[in-house]
Amino acid sequence: MVYTNNLVVAAKAAYALSQVLERIKVVHEVLGFTTYESKEMTRAMADDLVGSVTPEDYARDEAIYMPIFKGFGERLSTQVKARFASMVGYSDFCRCNIDGESILLAAHRLKAQRAERHIMVVLSDGDPNCTPGGYANVSQLRNHTREAVRKTQAAGIESWASASGPRLCRPTTTSTSS
Repeated sequence: MVYTNNLVVAAKAAYALSQVLERIKVVHEVLGFTTYESKEMTRAMADDLVGSVTPEDYARDEAIYMPIFKGFGERLSTQVKARFASMVGYSDFCRCNIDGESILLAAHRLKAQRAERHIMVVLSDGDPNCTPGGYANVSQLRNHTREAVRKTQAAGIESWASASGPRLCRPTTTSTSS
């Protein structure tokens, strides 16, 4: 399955980058991002579906799931390594990609850290997508992702993104300097 292969590549790349950052003593965090089915969210959406509001009015119908594979204060212990390995074995990890919202949430976590510089590295398949609009809303999601990156840069976060997968893209570097 293509998604499983992409996930293996992403897990290996994230782990390798984390090893390098640890060796050069850069405090860092490794997050994942996907979605999961949420009964609470489904109920809340159902309560909202009155009048002219339809399921297609929502950008997504699943809750964002952002597991922390390695926290800012952690070293690459056996437990942390096991979290990286669990990424590959978790069959539901390849659900929806809500890249823009996930980038904004990660940026919020990053800015809370005291540091001279804040740098965000995003490894993605390069194709944000989710239901209920499915592929019909991909263009909207891509625009939202671009806007999220602009907002993080405006907040002083340097960013680097690399995408591989269904929409194989060249790595792109965008940064702002203070």
